Amino acid sequence: MKIGIIGAGWIAHKMAQALKDRPQGCECYAIASRSREKAEAFAAQYHIPKAYGSYEEMVRDADVDLVYVATPHSHHYAHSRLALENGKPCPVCGSPEHPNPAIREHRVPSEAELKQAAEKKEKALACTAEASAALGRSRGRLEQEQEAFANWCSGENITVEQAEDY
Repeated sequence: MKIGIIGAGWIAHKMAQALKDRPQGCECYAIASRSREKAEAFAAQYHIPKAYGSYEEMVRDADVDLVYVATPHSHHYAHSRLALENGKPCPVCGSPEHPNPAIREHRVPSEAELKQAAEKKEKALACTAEASAALGRSRGRLEQEQEAFANWCSGENITVEQAEDY
């Protein structure tokens, strides 16, 4: 799974460090910053193949499988929405947009949507589990995050009201 990071601040450095050994086959594939120079320096430091001087440019990269938002909390909504509108799963709690179109549209998901969500969930959970552990999260907190993220990604056993709480 190729992960793109939006933002090149301190939390982005922690995520890039956590992904350096390619946990579960996940790779830090792209970094986007408001400044191309900052993105290029970040990419050089962590051997990231792609560097973008705009967030829009990165989320349009067809090779990016998942977007990690590493900007200040006040920007999470806008950056998560940007990723989701471009078809990129984005594991950020607190985002009012849901990556599962069935939940966004308040309808029952199709079999194909459920299968796709389950596949994305498995890949994303494998990546986030190792990354969260590397970031030093406690075991209880990690399990809590994984459960919330699994429900968030797949829409399984979650109501529209619960989705809106994330």
